[in-house]
Amino acid sequence: MSKHLMTGISIYTGEKFIEKGYIFIEDGVIREVGEGRADWELGREADSFQSFENRKVLIAPGLVNAHTHTGMGYLRGVADDVSFEEWLFNQMLPREELFTEEDVYWSALFSQLEMIKNGITTFCDMYVFPSTVCRSVAETGMRALITRGLIDSNGDGDGGRLEENIDAFNKWNGKANGRIKVGLGPHAPYTCSDEYLKKVSQIAYDRGMTVNIHLKEAARERDMYSFAKLGELGMFKNNTLAVHCVYLTDDDIKVISENGVNIIHNPSSNLKLANGVAPITELLEKNVRISLGTDSVASNNSLDIWREMLLSALLHKGIKNDPLAIPAKLSWKFATINGAQALGFEKVGKIEPEYKADLILVNLDDVSYYPLQNIESQLVYSGKSSDVLATMVDGEWLYYFGKFPKMDANKIKFEISERSRRINQEFLDSKK
Repeated sequence: MSKHLMTGISIYTGEKFIEKGYIFIEDGVIREVGEGRADWELGREADSFQSFENRKVLIAPGLVNAHTHTGMGYLRGVADDVSFEEWLFNQMLPREELFTEEDVYWSALFSQLEMIKNGITTFCDMYVFPSTVCRSVAETGMRALITRGLIDSNGDGDGGRLEENIDAFNKWNGKANGRIKVGLGPHAPYTCSDEYLKKVSQIAYDRGMTVNIHLKEAARERDMYSFAKLGELGMFKNNTLAVHCVYLTDDDIKVISENGVNIIHNPSSNLKLANGVAPITELLEKNVRISLGTDSVASNNSLDIWREMLLSALLHKGIKNDPLAIPAKLSWKFATINGAQALGFEKVGKIEPEYKADLILVNLDDVSYYPLQNIESQLVYSGKSSDVLATMVDGEWLYYFGKFPKMDANKIKFEISERSRRINQEFLDSKK
C-alpha cells in the first residue's frame, strides 16, 4: 500500500480555497484534506512526504479535455486559415489516409505528453486504432475514454470499424486500474447512415458504453438532421457526448435537456474553423451539463484547456453583454468535474476524501497570482498552462518540475518530427 503526504501547501478543492493545508493520499485515492498541519500520526504512516512550507505552490484538481483526436498530432499548423470544407476534405482526410498504426501510437503518446505538461489528467479521444491508443494510455498513466471514429457513409459497410471498436472494448475497458474506458465514436450523422447509428446506439446500450459524436458543428448541418430524429434512432438512451453543437434549434435544445445529453464545448476550434459559437448560455438555462474540449491540434493548434476555460468565460459574456453569463467558477467546473462526469469517471475532478488523486501543482509565485485575492478568478482569467509545475494521476506523478518520469519526451518528439516529414512528403507525392 502506497501512502503519500503533502503538507504546507495551498489547496483549491474545486469548491473552496485553503491557504495552507495538507493532503494525504493512499493507493491513488485522497483520504484526508485539511487546513493547517497534518497530525503526527498521519505523518508517521506516510511512505513519502513532501513539504511546501516555504514555497508558493497550489494543489488543484487535474483538468479534463473532453474532446480531442490524439492521432492527429502530425497535423498541427497544416492547412490553417482555410474553409472548413477545404480543411476537412482536401487537407485532413487525405493525409490521415497515410497514417500507419505505429504513426497513431506515437502521435497518441505525443498528444498525451502535451496534455500532461498542461495539467490535463483525463481526456476523451475519437480516432483510429483504438486498442493502440489504449495501449499508449496504459503506458503514460493518464485517464481516458477512448472511442473509435465510425463511418459507413459510402454504402459499402464500415470496413470493420465497429468490430475494431468492440474489440478494443473487450480488451481494454476498465483496465489499468480503471483508468481506461472504451466507448463508441460514430463520427457524425453526415458520415453515418440512420441504420448504422441505430445499430451503434443499440450496441452501446447493451454494453453500457458511452457514445461520442460530432453534432451540428458546421452551418450546413443546421437542417440536415434533428436531435429528435437522433433520439428516435436510440442515440440518447446512452450516455452521449454531443460535441460542438453550434447550430442548435430550440427543439434540439429541448431534446438535449430532456435526455441528459452532455455538450462538449470546443470554443477555440469552432472559432478557428469559422464555424461559430455554440449557444452555451441557452443550454445552461435548461440545466444541460457543459464540458470543454480542445479538439485536435489540427483545428486548435494547442491541447490547452486553460485557453478554453478563459475563452468560454469571456466569449459568452461578450455575446450576451452579460458579465454573469459564465462566471469563472462555472468555467472551472466545465474543465474539471463536469468533464469527468460526462466521460463516466466517478470520484474525479475535485479534491475531497475518496476522490481519485488526479491533481496538479500550480506556481503561485508567478506574477499572475499577485496579489492573490480570488483564486477561482485568477486561475481562469490569469492562469495559464505554463503555470503547471506537476501533474498527478492515481497518486502517481506523470510530470514533475520539468521531468516526465514515465515517458521519454525526447524520443517521442523525435518520432513525431520524423514521421511528420514522411507523411508530408507522401501527401505531396500523391498530388503529382
